[in-house]
This record gives sequence, C-alpha cells and structure tokens, in this order.
Amino acid sequence: MQVNRVELRFAGAKLAAGLCLAIIALATAGCPRPATHALAPVVRALAIYEGQEATTSRTVTLNNCTVHRPVVYMASESPDFSTASWQDYSKAPTFLLSPGDAMKKVYFKTMNAWGESATVYDTITLNEPSIRYVSEQFWPELPQPWYFNAAEDVAVNSKGEIAIADTGNNSIVLLAADGTYGGRAGGRPGNGLAQFSNPRSVAFDASDNLYIADTDNNRIQKFSPGNKTPWESWGGYGTGNREFAKPWGIAAGVYGEIYIADRDNNRIQKLSSNGNFLAKWGEFGSGDNCFKSPRDVAVDASGLVYVADTFNSRIKKFTPDGVFLESWRYNEGDWFSDFAPVHLKVDPSGNVYATDFGSYGLVKFSPDGASVTKLVTEVEGNPLYFPTGMDFDSLGNIYVPERHNYRILIIGPG
Repeated sequence: MQVNRVELRFAGAKLAAGLCLAIIALATAGCPRPATHALAPVVRALAIYEGQEATTSRTVTLNNCTVHRPVVYMASESPDFSTASWQDYSKAPTFLLSPGDAMKKVYFKTMNAWGESATVYDTITLNEPSIRYVSEQFWPELPQPWYFNAAEDVAVNSKGEIAIADTGNNSIVLLAADGTYGGRAGGRPGNGLAQFSNPRSVAFDASDNLYIADTDNNRIQKFSPGNKTPWESWGGYGTGNREFAKPWGIAAGVYGEIYIADRDNNRIQKLSSNGNFLAKWGEFGSGDNCFKSPRDVAVDASGLVYVADTFNSRIKKFTPDGVFLESWRYNEGDWFSDFAPVHLKVDPSGNVYATDFGSYGLVKFSPDGASVTKLVTEVEGNPLYFPTGMDFDSLGNIYVPERHNYRILIIGPG
C-alpha cells in the first residue's frame, strides 16, 4: 500500500475554499474531461485542524480537497485502518485523536461507487491537559435549554457509547462515543417502561445491555438494543427476594449476573440477566456481613464483588456469592476519617476507584487496598462539588458526573 503525505501549511493556518479550487484546477489542467464520473476519488490535499501545528482538543477537523465525488471517508492513526469504519463524507470529516501528549499521524482515504482513493496522511501535535472540562457549564452540548440536573452515574459500553443517569431530570441520556447527543429516555417522573423516578445508577453488561437502578420506583429496568421489546423491569417495594427499598447502585458481573446495592434494606441482591433471583446478603450493622446504607457495588475481572458501605466509612470485598473476604478502613485522624464512598469502579488492573462524599474527591485503591492515592479534589483551583458515579472508556479516560456543578468531569490517563 502506498501512503503519501499531503499537507497544506500557510500563514493564518486556514484552508480556504479558493485555494482548494486552485489546487484542483492545477491538478487537472491539460487533462481531457472524462465522459462520465465513473472515477474513484482522488485526495489532492489534507490539513488536520485547518493546518494547525498543534491542538489541545482531541477532536479535530480533517480539511481536505478531494475530487470525483467521494461518498464516504475513513480516518485512523493506524495505516491499516484496523479499528476504523467508513463515515459519511457529506458531514464535515472529523477525527478523535488518541489521548496523550504526542505528535499524532492521521491516515485518511475516501471512497465512492467506483473505488477508493490512495491513502494520505498529515500530522498534528496534541497538547492535552490531564484534567479537562469540555464545557464550562456542562458536557456535552445538549439540546437547549435542557441541562443535566444532578446527574448521578455514568456507564460506557464496548463501543464507547455513554449512558448517564440524569437523576434530577428523571432521564437516561445516551451519547455517542465522541460525546455527541444520541437521545434520552424518560423526562418526567413515571412508573411505566422507559420512565423513571430519580434513577441513581447505570451499568452495561458484556453484551451492551443497559441496566438502570430506578431508585424511587424501587425496581431495575433493562434496555436491550435490537430486541423486539427492548424494555423490561423487575422488582417493587419490599424486603423479599427481588424486592427493593431504594436500589442505589448496580453492576454487571463477569458471568452475566447483576448485583444491586439495595440501600434501605442494607443488603446486596444478585439477579440473573433475566431478572431471576440468585442470592442476597447483608443486614443493618457494622459487622463483616452488615451494611449502613450501601450506595454502590462493583465487580472486578475475576468476579469479586466490592461494596461501598457508605456510612460505615469502608469498602468491603466479597466472593460472587457473598462470602466476606476483607474490608478497607482507615485510622482516626487521617483524612480518611471522613471517608464516605458513594460509587465504585474497578479498572482492568484490579485498582478500585471510589468517589468520596467525605472529601468531595476521587480516590484510587491498589488491588489489596494497602495503597491509596488521591486523584482529584479540585479543578482549576475550585473544589469538586459532589462527584458521584464513574466509568472508564477503552482509552483509559475516567468519566465522573459532578452532581452539583451539573457537568461531567473527564480525567485523562496518567
């Protein structure tokens, strides 16, 4: 495969339409005009982000001059385009750079009904802050005048798509991998399918089914994209099996099972992916198998279960069937004396992350709980204001709803 570098750099760093036309005119001068348009496209010029040498944004435009009516385009940082897909050329071509400060090389090609263009590339340097807000008020830019209202949790699926429990709006917001708005379910308090009352937590399983802790309706809702009847719900108020009293946190296990932090029943319930009851454990108290208002649950790659035992100021670890293993708690006088874990997540290396109501920060525990790191307690000199849930994408970014600032915090790897 032949790969050519085609770039334009000039004063003002702007790829003007007139210049583009001039390039095309020069390139085709003296050539006979074809009788038909049955020609594969040809990329005459490519300039990332209007020819800028550097950018602080991972999303960049792919300004290009392409002749012979391209229909779709493909862009990738890999010359074999192994993780890329064809995109509609009629929409201004853009690309999401990989995270991390470095010079990025982006490969680009187009296609129409008669074939593909040759591959070309351009480079740009990414200078990315490790902690950033996409917008001063909210992320992403949602249809106006609608904003987040005390968003509580976030989940990312295998495609990078994002679901947000927009608690105060009684909604589940759906976003594409690049953060563009994809729609929402709910909007007013209700108890029908795809209606919610203060949903507090969301989780995807390995098949990208979405589970929602519909807290004030005391039930779990499941959304299965592509099914003829995509919505179903389980539960109701009570203390019996598969009944709930303020289900607050939810997590998908490695074998398709679902774990729910049943807050006001001070227990964890385990259900199958079809909503069948499997197990439960816990009661009110401070012992090994007791909880005081558990707010969340998380599962690691080996299936071990972690519980945010919020008002006992600790994290507890269990086997998948609820056998107690250990708890992590800290000495009086340390900043952890006010530790109140709200939401948990485990990364692929087994590190456990917790948003902490006590310090209004995000902390990271080593897999054995012995080492703890404060990751974030403020941004741009301002303290976080009630960070709640979290999840990771495949690039290592952490998404954290900042509940009372009505926005999503994105923390880059490293």
